[in-house]
Amino acid sequence: MASSTPVIRSLTGLFKEPLPKEPVVLHLTEAQWTKLSDGIELSKRRIGPDAKGLFVLPDPFGGYLGFFACAAGSGEGVACLPEIVRTRGMITFGTGCTCLRGKDPVERPPVEVDTCALGFTTAGRLTCTGGCASGRTCRLVRKQTGGRTFLTCECS
Repeated sequence: MASSTPVIRSLTGLFKEPLPKEPVVLHLTEAQWTKLSDGIELSKRRIGPDAKGLFVLPDPFGGYLGFFACAAGSGEGVACLPEIVRTRGMITFGTGCTCLRGKDPVERPPVEVDTCALGFTTAGRLTCTGGCASGRTCRLVRKQTGGRTFLTCECS
């Protein structure tokens, strides 16, 4: 992944426009955010080291901005971004994460065993794809952290 200026996409644009190689910032209207987040269980568990998801925070104009993130390897000064994949009318995450410190790539975290991942449908809904090891269930959850909401699928 090239280290360059993020590309802003609407939810519709994620499906209609080519997926950029640059980091993506997802712009959501208040109505879209309400539809996406409605009914998602609040998890009190910490964000797991292998979690991939979407950090959502209010923008100054009444909408919301979403930032795709890989928890593994992310930290102060390092941003890890998941590979975004579009297949059969769904946006989901690939197996890899690209980590950057400034404009310099840093070593990637190892690929996770569970394939449980967050996905977006063309109908503007969130879903979980893949599965979990050891018979656990892949479920859609939201986590509150530092004034932000993290949407992810976790094995439990």
